[in-house]
Amino acid sequence: MEHKNVEHLVIFSTLNQITNYIAIKNLKPKNIYNITFDQGFADTLKQGIDPKKWDDNLKNVLNDENIKPKRKNIEIKQCMYIDLEKFKEELEKNIEYVDEDTPIYWHITGGQRIFAIAIHDIVKKRPNDIIFYLEGNSEKIIYIGKEKTKFEYELKDLDFSTAFKLMGYNTEDLDSTRILKGKIKKNDKNEKLKYDKNEMKFYHRLYDWIINNDGEKTKSHIAFSIGDKKFEGTFKKLLLESNSINRTIRQEFLKKLFEELEKKSPSLKKIEYNFINSDEMKMEFPAGYIFEKLTGYQIYKVVEDNTRILGMAMSLKVYNEEGGHSTDELDIALLTNTGRIINFECKSGSLKGDNAKSHKFTTYSLSGVFGAPIFLTPLTYKGEKLEKELDKKLHSACKAADRANLEKIYLKDIKEKVKKLIG
Repeated sequence: MEHKNVEHLVIFSTLNQITNYIAIKNLKPKNIYNITFDQGFADTLKQGIDPKKWDDNLKNVLNDENIKPKRKNIEIKQCMYIDLEKFKEELEKNIEYVDEDTPIYWHITGGQRIFAIAIHDIVKKRPNDIIFYLEGNSEKIIYIGKEKTKFEYELKDLDFSTAFKLMGYNTEDLDSTRILKGKIKKNDKNEKLKYDKNEMKFYHRLYDWIINNDGEKTKSHIAFSIGDKKFEGTFKKLLLESNSINRTIRQEFLKKLFEELEKKSPSLKKIEYNFINSDEMKMEFPAGYIFEKLTGYQIYKVVEDNTRILGMAMSLKVYNEEGGHSTDELDIALLTNTGRIINFECKSGSLKGDNAKSHKFTTYSLSGVFGAPIFLTPLTYKGEKLEKELDKKLHSACKAADRANLEKIYLKDIKEKVKKLIG
């Protein structure tokens, strides 16, 4: 049996509405029963749990796409949470007119397992019904039912704008966003890739230089002077040091650094990319933006032809729909065909614990239990030693990431680790 144009789909109101959206888009149900909390019960729950807002997020996206099945809310009262028999009675009352030969699809989402017990009892009496669940770690469908035809649980046209709107965010300010793959919005006629091919080539060569030459070898060291002050060290050490250089000479410092690097690496000079006039040089702390491009273009190498990755963007601003203010900026973001958002946080300096945790929460808010905040460190490998103050900051950042339970990736491991992440 093909799982399309089904008669009845039951979903749970959830922060992670992407999973419900994908189920609806794939199954194309004629009737949706939305299990949600009544307002009285919702008011007793902890801050951040707002079922009405979650329901509106899904409804608004479906309306935008002219997807309008019959929709009915089944409200959970506090007494039903305590007594599952009452919850089961409420469900049975709402589906009593559906004959046993017509399958009902029950979509279980994270955090609703307690109610799954009651649903399983109902399904025992309805042999054609199907319970299904998207397992977060493996992104595979787990389902119960006699129908064994494989589910499709992916979308080929999912975009960042839809994913964010389902969580109550938008991406209206795209001036600073660099889109490397896919579209931000479905109605974009052209996939405007906001990057220069020479820029990408330049950063690929720069990455190779750092990995292969930027060690303790004397020949790879760079030295230059500004006034009566002399600077010396590896390219990476000097680049990171630029964050603490007096801002009045920071631009000159970086200009001299790249000029000396091109002398060491003629192949970089041959690329037609004017780093001195680049966007990153216009920033207050260019090192962070340089690092973002350095790592971002390596990630792009991995995802460019991977069909599971629908979108990739750098410097992607995310806004809260209610407040209208910028909530966060995702340094590097990937969007998979199962609605998973993978957020890479780049840091060329320290990473405070509260900052690490805020990024973890942001990604969780955007993609529910499937959010995967990843910390990218400028350290080439674990245990790398740099100049004392830099070493202290970077290793402190790694410890902050550890405390926030963020996975971290070292420079030389980027491609290998990203391949494992996306499967």
